[in-house]
Amino acid sequence: MSKLWSYNDAGECAVENSRSLPQPLIHMLANSPKYFSICDNFLRGFSGFDYTRMFGEFDGPNFPKGQARFLWIRPKGDKPWLVNNYDVTNTETSEPKYEMGLGYVRFSGKLKKRALSASATIFVPNDEMAEIWLVEIKNESSKEQTVDFIPAVPIFGGNRAYVEYHRDVVRLYNKSQVTDHIEILPGLEWVEGSTDSSDICYLMGAATPNGKKGDRFYSDRETFLGANNSWLKPQAIVENIPPKAQCYGKEAVGAIEFKNIVIAARKSVKFAVVNAITFEGSKGARQLLKKYDYAGSVKAFEKLNNFWKERTSRVVITTQNKDFNNLWNNWWCYQLSMRYWFGNTGHPQTDYGSDFSGWRDFWQDMMAATVIDPKDLEERTMKTLEGIRLDGTNATRFFARTKEFGSDEVNGLWCDHPYWTAQTVMLLINFLGDYGFLLKSGIAYFKDCYRSRGEVKDDTWKKGVIDNQKTASKTVYKGTVLEHLLVQLLTMFYDVGNNNLLKQKRADWNDAVDQVKGENVTFTFGLALDCNELADLIEKVAQKKNISEVEVFEELALLIEKNAAHADIAAKVRQKTLEKYLAKVNGNISGKKVKIKVAALVADLRKKAALSIANANKKAFNGSYYSGYIFANGKPVDGIFKNGALSKKNPTTDDFEMMLMPQTWSLVSKGADKIKASDKVINSVFKHLLDKKIGALKLNYPPYLKFDKTIGRITGFAAGTKENNALFCHANLFFTWALLRRDRADDAYRIFSGINPLNQYQEVFRSGPWIPEYYVSSDNPNIAGRGEYPILTGSAAWTRYLFQNFFFGVRGELDGLRIDPRLPAHKDFNGAKLSIDFRGARYNITFFNDGLKKNTKASKIVVNGKEIEGTLVAPFAKGVCNVEVYLK
Repeated sequence: MSKLWSYNDAGECAVENSRSLPQPLIHMLANSPKYFSICDNFLRGFSGFDYTRMFGEFDGPNFPKGQARFLWIRPKGDKPWLVNNYDVTNTETSEPKYEMGLGYVRFSGKLKKRALSASATIFVPNDEMAEIWLVEIKNESSKEQTVDFIPAVPIFGGNRAYVEYHRDVVRLYNKSQVTDHIEILPGLEWVEGSTDSSDICYLMGAATPNGKKGDRFYSDRETFLGANNSWLKPQAIVENIPPKAQCYGKEAVGAIEFKNIVIAARKSVKFAVVNAITFEGSKGARQLLKKYDYAGSVKAFEKLNNFWKERTSRVVITTQNKDFNNLWNNWWCYQLSMRYWFGNTGHPQTDYGSDFSGWRDFWQDMMAATVIDPKDLEERTMKTLEGIRLDGTNATRFFARTKEFGSDEVNGLWCDHPYWTAQTVMLLINFLGDYGFLLKSGIAYFKDCYRSRGEVKDDTWKKGVIDNQKTASKTVYKGTVLEHLLVQLLTMFYDVGNNNLLKQKRADWNDAVDQVKGENVTFTFGLALDCNELADLIEKVAQKKNISEVEVFEELALLIEKNAAHADIAAKVRQKTLEKYLAKVNGNISGKKVKIKVAALVADLRKKAALSIANANKKAFNGSYYSGYIFANGKPVDGIFKNGALSKKNPTTDDFEMMLMPQTWSLVSKGADKIKASDKVINSVFKHLLDKKIGALKLNYPPYLKFDKTIGRITGFAAGTKENNALFCHANLFFTWALLRRDRADDAYRIFSGINPLNQYQEVFRSGPWIPEYYVSSDNPNIAGRGEYPILTGSAAWTRYLFQNFFFGVRGELDGLRIDPRLPAHKDFNGAKLSIDFRGARYNITFFNDGLKKNTKASKIVVNGKEIEGTLVAPFAKGVCNVEVYLK
């Protein structure tokens, strides 16, 4: 398999010849939600936070406007050398090498005719709005050499919205100040209809280890570039012209020239370059540059490396495959960290490019954070639960960097939203081992302009205002964790269409099925899974805490059936019950609490789960697989049709359509088991959805070839791309999870192997060490196998979650650490190890399957030399616990 990049001994993703890549290999640099940088294999990109850019505005995946970090070296008596020249027709730089590390990139190259080499390591220091370059220029000749060094960046300095809106006007506010560094001081923040003063300062500084600052400072872009306006040939550098003027009311640049640097034979010179943003004007700029002189910059890089070393050590997997170990331990941890910190801002050249996450995204990111970032996770969970409305819907937008709610002013409820809330909270409770967490109180409810589960908009509500639910006495109402989960799940149960299945609302996990005015099968099964698992958890908590009742606000009691033996509830009855409830909670509520018997609540949840499964089986199974969506008139959106209904006969080419998601949740909820359909469903998936060329499962088959407004934009995507027939990694991981829950480890590993980037041809895959959102399927022959959207996806979180919790079977439960592996019969996993920090102790677990038997389970577990019964290891308060697991 041809490699465009590979891992070096340090675990870095290395490209030996950065010119060889068919498209940029792009890395995102950050170690907190405060600031990020984007950098490709020629040091092109930008840096900033939220929508604000220090340098470089977004302009497509190839950065055609020359938004680069420029490393210029002018050997005495020779023309200037652009070390990272991204004009691939210019080969002056030999051996251009690009290395990606956790939180940094390094570019290096040589000018052979002068025996010079140069490298730049670029990173974002911890908790600072800055980007630092550590530059080294080496004289590899036997004679002393003299050079000029000029680092340069196109300072954008402002909100990226300025790119298309009044950019020329906004630039009139630019005023530079040059001392021993460069400051761009707009002096005010301007938005149409609103102007205010500002102390924001965009700055660039540079220094050598002995504290020497630059000799020339360029801040005016026009005079720096000259008439040709070319970043590859700026007139000031090509013709060695000193700066003519500072920037006043024009586009800015940051370029600092060090003149006549003498480099002894076989020696090198070093520099630290700082590009940053501060909200304290010139004073803040001086303080920041003092902190990050050369020694401070080196210290910051060491701190960065230590940060990632600790973060990636919390859970470590060791198999016989070193590349897989590196991917799982380091790069996927890094990938999901970017996703968790920045939401959809991550990699904006292939994403939305905006600083927000949706409800589903946020909860799945928090699911991964139970292990990689557990600090303050309880508090974050409690705060996020405040995004739930009393009608069971929720805030649909979070600003990822600040973790604050935002109102998107769009009627948006996805029917799968409640599913992820409950799953993540239950995972957290088990991981923490906190029996009391479910009963924690003091959590408010979200309130904005939407009422009646998003169906009604209160036009009297002030636009953009976000508030909390109030009681009749005008006080903020607050409830427990359990109450918040019940609000979502119970309203979800009653919000059904005429087929007694969950209303589709705006969409489900598959955002592209956005026009179906009908009902959803996948998350009808998902609701059943949540209800059953929450019922189990409530029972355990009640027994441990010795309680027989729980409190909820009195209006919620309308949705809790007191008689566990209640029969099936007709759709119209459900709808009327919900209407009655919504009428009571759309305004202020009474604030009164009522007590519900635990036994009645548990029985009701299980009955609701059973009814959900029964209805889905009745309405959506065709004898081979499940339809995912049902129109309001009862006709399936996908499936085998006959006279508008599901048919058990063989399909025709016009009738056949199958989707992956409903098959998955029919299995994980055990709904398919109720009608002995599980094997049929699995066989149908492998028969119809497996892409034999790529090796994984298509989201649907066959692809839609004509737009259908009754279904949605899925039908408009090109075949094999996005949600239309692509191999979505996220959905493949869901199905892998379903197989693991059914003890089919080898089939599960087969599916995972199909999306593992290590198994894809890199010339086609064209991505770094990430697991992408999807691979283009073979139904699109031009780009089949192309990996797309590396940060938009929750796949990194789910990959780590599945391998730790289900392949290796190491997962926190209320009473200890469960070790219940489902490892594949593959040589890479014999003798594999997993080390994890869990409740104060370090567990080093080794797995043995000497015979490489398929679909094995733990037959013997030895803890610190003593065999235990079962698969639950009681928690140790501290120290190291060594565990041996023998599979059979």
